Amino acid sequence: MSVQEALDAIYAELPAIECRGRCHDSCTNIDMTGVERRRIIQVAGVTIPRRTMRDPVMPCPALTIFKRCSAYEVRPLICRLWGLTRAMRCSYGCVPEGGYLPEAVALDYIARVHEAAGEHDRATEIRAGLANGALDAWARQQMDAANWREFNEVRSEVRP
Repeated sequence: MSVQEALDAIYAELPAIECRGRCHDSCTNIDMTGVERRRIIQVAGVTIPRRTMRDPVMPCPALTIFKRCSAYEVRPLICRLWGLTRAMRCSYGCVPEGGYLPEAVALDYIARVHEAAGEHDRATEIRAGLANGALDAWARQQMDAANWREFNEVRSEVRP
């Protein structure tokens, strides 16, 4: 099986979500595997620069002037996970079939994609964090941030 086929097989395991196409404001310069980055360049002709935590958040270069993703068919796993976990839930109410994935399951998908892409050191780092509980604190922090975001969204809806 080729790397592309392996990635597509992993992507196919993700639950379906009915996307309303309104979440373009969440599309930023994110990180992904080198294989996913090259695939976007080859298929969509868009270069997504690498991002570090120190880089400012910028709109994704794959967004068109109409706020649609020009690389949607070959988008990376992190984009496919958007809306599938509570920490990365859609601000517009799109919910995956069967409910949200637990954060640990999403992180396992990320590790599997890194393995398929040949980035074994990153996959090992993620799996070690899952095994020793180090990523539990991160997941709690993400949930706290998501809950705070939801609180502010609900609060802004009830304001006159």
